[in-house]
Amino acid sequence: MFEKHRRKLEDFEKEVKDLKETVIKERPIKQEHFDCILAEERIRRFKDENKKIRQKKQNMQFGFDLFNMKYKPVPEMKHIAAEIEKLDMFWSTWRQWS
Repeated sequence: MFEKHRRKLEDFEKEVKDLKETVIKERPIKQEHFDCILAEERIRRFKDENKKIRQKKQNMQFGFDLFNMKYKPVPEMKHIAAEIEKLDMFWSTWRQWS
């Protein structure tokens, strides 16, 4: 059971890293390629995926506690949240000025 939870943790870490890559690769940063509506839809999708990952981490907490696993937060999680926040601020400001 410990091994199964360890594998779940490895899969989770990969999922977080994949989401970080997706956010960086698909972020709406050029006004000539995105309008506010498309950008906001993409940001909303990033927020939803980030929320799912955070919920998954929370669900795994029981296993960390049960097996006395030292969980080291995945640094990419902070990066994802910060990137989404910056995008959200940028497009909110852009919408106000448009």
